[in-house]
Amino acid sequence: MSDINYDPNGPETLAKAMRRIRVGWPMAYNKLLSLNWQWSAATPYGATDGRKLLLNPQGIKNLERTSNPVGYTSFLLVHEAMHALLNHGSRLSKLDNHQQANIAADYVINALIRDANTEARKALGIQETPFPFIEGVLYDPELSKDLSVEELYQDLMSDLKDEEPDTPDTPNTPNTPNTPNTPNTPDTPDTPDTPDTPDQGEGQGEDQGEGQGEDQGEGQGEDQGYGDSGASTDQDILGEKWVGSEGGEDTFEPEVDTEAGETPEDVLRDIDDENQRIVLTDQLNEAAGIGGSSGRRQVDGYNRNSTSDNWEELIRSWMVSRTSGGWHKPNNVPLFQSTGMISAGRENRGIGSWVMVVDTSGSMRDSVLQEIMQRIQSAIDTINPAKTIILPVDHRVHEPVEVSRGGKVPSSLDGGGGTKFQVAFDFIEDNYPEAEGIVFLTDGDAVDFTSMREPLIPLLWLTYGFPEERYPFGEAIKVSLYD
Repeated sequence: MSDINYDPNGPETLAKAMRRIRVGWPMAYNKLLSLNWQWSAATPYGATDGRKLLLNPQGIKNLERTSNPVGYTSFLLVHEAMHALLNHGSRLSKLDNHQQANIAADYVINALIRDANTEARKALGIQETPFPFIEGVLYDPELSKDLSVEELYQDLMSDLKDEEPDTPDTPNTPNTPNTPNTPNTPDTPDTPDTPDTPDQGEGQGEDQGEGQGEDQGEGQGEDQGYGDSGASTDQDILGEKWVGSEGGEDTFEPEVDTEAGETPEDVLRDIDDENQRIVLTDQLNEAAGIGGSSGRRQVDGYNRNSTSDNWEELIRSWMVSRTSGGWHKPNNVPLFQSTGMISAGRENRGIGSWVMVVDTSGSMRDSVLQEIMQRIQSAIDTINPAKTIILPVDHRVHEPVEVSRGGKVPSSLDGGGGTKFQVAFDFIEDNYPEAEGIVFLTDGDAVDFTSMREPLIPLLWLTYGFPEERYPFGEAIKVSLYD
């Protein structure tokens, strides 16, 4: 294997596909940026374990033979991005039948891609399909609706079992010739008729691009599933092992570097942490009105490690993006995700003071409040602000707690009454007008909810009750109080 290098602004099909994904599906684009790209003959087209992206140079050449090289390459890349973002490399490796596991995953992912196509066409005002399907790609929104890949896998396996004919055991007969052992290849479940390929897409104009230039690898032999030189349709050219179809297995279990002291748990944690950063960034950008991607909520639902449970990371990401990019500008997401650095020229600006408002009304139990304080401490330790003001509020503002850099939060806060929000905003305006942000943790149930006024300081609601769309101003994100 060798590293893949290409000019992001160049004429290569990979570069053009990435530019299309950057505009049409930012979350997938950011995940692709986080992966280690390598050329490999181990896969007909592409595969991922959540940390690496393998692409076959011969497969890329084969894509050049189709009517839409940039479109199908874009499909290939976002398909692998979603496998990686859902950590299918690790999750599918725990299931016995890898073929059926990959089929289940493809149904889930292709439904996300179809939605992304619809949203991208609408948002960009285009008729072309950015990530086109070919006939035979696994797509059935009813089959994958509201199911995790593990749940869909169990359904598919149950269908396979039901389809197996009940044949009684028969004694061996001498006249029956011995047959060689063949691998168990279960019948695949019936798939619904493919719609009249609305996502096939026409050529993309100048984005069709030229070939990849220099020879990128040796041919992969006749067993790769590519169409022959006389193939006349895109489906025939791409062949039976095209990603997203029944023969397109494209996930593998991530390697563990035991020599470096790495454990399987470390691998899972690293992948999950990276995925959380990507989804959180997308979530915050959408809340700020500066972006957001199709499929994020579905990704949250399919992925068992919901990022909303780690709301202290939400605070960190929100404060860092606000401080690094200004209150009305997004952070340089690719730079931050790939290097951990804030945009050039801004890295010296630290976070000054911020206010953490905690709804301590009667509905807040002591045990929950203790966990909240631990999470606030974690957020403070991570973002290292000059000062954190913790403001307990029910129907009135209780004694604020000021925590300087390196300080410790208290174990409890005052409260226990009803709930009003405006008193908190008024108190902050009078006493902490220099604060760089307000984070308000609440269930949203307040007597003045419809009459409160928007503060001048940027506001992030962490809501564990009301849905995000109920909040009339600020940025609202749904969270859970427990891991």
